[in-house]
Amino acid sequence: MQNVSNFVIKFRIWDGFHMNYSGMMLPISGIPNKNLVVQQFTGLYDKNGVEIYEGDILEVDMSPERPHIRTVIRDADSYQLRFDAYDSGFLFKKEHAQRFEVLANIFQNEDPTFPPR
Repeated sequence: MQNVSNFVIKFRIWDGFHMNYSGMMLPISGIPNKNLVVQQFTGLYDKNGVEIYEGDILEVDMSPERPHIRTVIRDADSYQLRFDAYDSGFLFKKEHAQRFEVLANIFQNEDPTFPPR
């Protein structure tokens, strides 16, 4: 059995205009906005100590030639890094997190060269 006592469960919510971070648990069903998108904290931090959430756009330094841009996707019971919706992705592992840098997220991204939503 895995010890989860050190795992922090956090969420952020995109309301269509702002990214909201809260330490409070609120029932989503009681909030009247149907455009809310809840994103879970992966439990990992990038090389700069920034929390990594699903929906974040990362620069992944896994290749000596050049870094790759990937998006954090939650797929069933794991997190994956994918280039786009057609990419099968690769598993998001703790030992690789120091090679990641959070650049943006899919909702507040203004650079069209990043992966599409």
